[in-house]
Amino acid sequence: MNGSQMIMKRSISALAAFFMGITLTATTAIVCGTFIVMFTLKVAERKVDKVLGLAGSAVENLPAMLESLPPALRDVFNDERDPGYTKNIETSVTFVPAESGEGLRPVLSVTNRGDRTVTLLGVHVVALDANKAPRREWSEVVATPLAIENEWRGVLMPGATRHVILGNWRSAPSGLSPQQVTASCEISELRVWKGTNVVTTSALNH
Repeated sequence: MNGSQMIMKRSISALAAFFMGITLTATTAIVCGTFIVMFTLKVAERKVDKVLGLAGSAVENLPAMLESLPPALRDVFNDERDPGYTKNIETSVTFVPAESGEGLRPVLSVTNRGDRTVTLLGVHVVALDANKAPRREWSEVVATPLAIENEWRGVLMPGATRHVILGNWRSAPSGLSPQQVTASCEISELRVWKGTNVVTTSALNH
């Protein structure tokens, strides 16, 4: 009888020890996890404060930084968005047969009728069939702050006209002539130079 009681007590003690071990392990894991999370948040907070401090310092020093740039690069940042200037931008789209004989090729023409230099001009062109139904669309950057190559075409001077050949429309409906296609042209982005010196095409010719 006493032997059975001793075995039962030892079994209960082993089971209790097992659950105690699990509880202790779980508690340790929770404490360690909490410490790691708190440490990570603290480090992240320091990083954010540092980044914000650097950003604030950069904003404060931006005028001095711009002044230290070469004139060609300084002018790139000397522009502003001016939606009202769109009334001075004249756009038209014509369609011509593609060189390969497959489909049509749209040609976008843009004229700056105002007295300010356009530093950035983005347009969205939609081809419309004879029923005015949209059939194809293109997005193109016509003017850029710098003239480098390919899509970097440079600024659009006052009085200047620029022609841009858009992507080939190979999937144009067969039998559709260029005269049957029209286009809707939307100005999606426009920035102009803030400088006071105005350069016109007539001045450039002298």
